[in-house]
Amino acid sequence: MQNWPAWLPMPRSWFNGLFLILFMTGLQAAIPYFWWLITFLIQWFPRIGNLLVILIFLVPIPAIAFLHHWLHHVLDQFFPDSRLPEPESTPGLFPSLMSWWEGLYGWVSNYLSLLIATALLSLISPLPNLVDLNFAVMLQAQPLPIVVWQLLPLVVRVIIAAYFYQFEYVIQRHLIAIGASNHR
Repeated sequence: MQNWPAWLPMPRSWFNGLFLILFMTGLQAAIPYFWWLITFLIQWFPRIGNLLVILIFLVPIPAIAFLHHWLHHVLDQFFPDSRLPEPESTPGLFPSLMSWWEGLYGWVSNYLSLLIATALLSLISPLPNLVDLNFAVMLQAQPLPIVVWQLLPLVVRVIIAAYFYQFEYVIQRHLIAIGASNHR
């Protein structure tokens, strides 16, 4: 993997991008099941309902952080050399600082990839309103028949997220190289 070009996402970046978008799509698919509770709280307790909406918007950060932490505990058992060296490794159930960083970075990558994919596809799409299509797909509680134009936003989001993760990987490698040269 040393000869891999920096502009092309590595397999780990593709995996991270795919897993992030699928995980976030699953979280977004769970929202309709709790929508009745959210609307009830907003109607009867507007301040608590508004706080709940903000918390729902931010819940992917700890969800990704805990998932990152637990997955790396499992992956470290089978593939101990599969990730970059970290200054700390937290053995317990609570995520380390790097897992919280991955949660925040995943959250930002998800929403930026959603915005960029929507902007790109709205320019080239023959559909009249791509934003309404995205929200209609997200708010459907029952499974929809899969059509190619419905998968296109998902594929574009995965590609963009993979490039975000490749960017993070290149920056981490650069910082590790700077740190190693300063300790000599």
